[in-house]
Amino acid sequence: MHEHELDLYFPSIDVVATPISKVGNTALRSFLYAAETTQKNYTSDADRIQNFNSHLAPGTEIHNPASKIKEHLTRKGKHRDALSVVILRDPVDRFLSMYVDMFALAQIPVRLAPYLQHDWMVASTDDLTDVHEKVLRLLSWLEVDNHINDDFHWTPQVNSIVPNFTYDIALDINDLHSLPKRLAHSSQRLHWLENIEMPVRHQSNSTVQHLLGTEEIRARISSLYADDYTLRESLDLPTSVPPQVDTSTSQLDWPTIRTDLLGQQINNLTEVLAQQWRYLELSRAVRLARAIKRNQKWLQRLFPFR
Repeated sequence: MHEHELDLYFPSIDVVATPISKVGNTALRSFLYAAETTQKNYTSDADRIQNFNSHLAPGTEIHNPASKIKEHLTRKGKHRDALSVVILRDPVDRFLSMYVDMFALAQIPVRLAPYLQHDWMVASTDDLTDVHEKVLRLLSWLEVDNHINDDFHWTPQVNSIVPNFTYDIALDINDLHSLPKRLAHSSQRLHWLENIEMPVRHQSNSTVQHLLGTEEIRARISSLYADDYTLRESLDLPTSVPPQVDTSTSQLDWPTIRTDLLGQQINNLTEVLAQQWRYLELSRAVRLARAIKRNQKWLQRLFPFR
């Protein structure tokens, strides 16, 4: 079952949330997991407030559905009587954030393999015009053969929404900080959340997003994700106003920005390789190989003539 076909249900706080990729998902999951654990483990509001932060799961543990929140995954629409939450993001902002993370910063290298043939990754020799062309090539690819549904990082947000369902709390990602107070005001059992701050997680490089958002690119994204804008209107969420960027200055700054991006790419890829190596060292095959090697050395000492 795909991630966008699932909701998250937390029984102790009786909250069901619709997670959407690139829409504050990690912060939302971490916050709800901590609220659920705190509500369940402590009886007094003072203890809950004091111990809340100690139950915030690191992003690496909460980002993957198969981690700490696995037990909270549920079929979409199953818990319709619970307090329901959904966070949405302006489609242009979300798409450019996805591009920066996946193809400029290589934040998700394991997911890049199927797309490397398309040459969407920012290269060391690219100027800003080259990157704009790569973004437009990605958009052209998404516009045909239903490719827009190939990866949940760019699947339309409307695809994750429960059909014909009215959410109790619908927020724009820029208002995510207000979620604790909104929950506190919506449920008496959660009034202690009034004093809790929303955790801040990774945020994409907004400067790079603004540089990539030319008028043509923004128009293409808006057209491709027209249903997401209709959804925002139905929930009375504001439409983001694109920032004004001085392109002449941006062009001058691009070499420095590009160098920083590529440095972050290297750091991210190096970290992933190091993590994979740690997993390999802990794997059963490696442990068996080491045991066999130790036994071979022991046999060689025991029977030196062999």
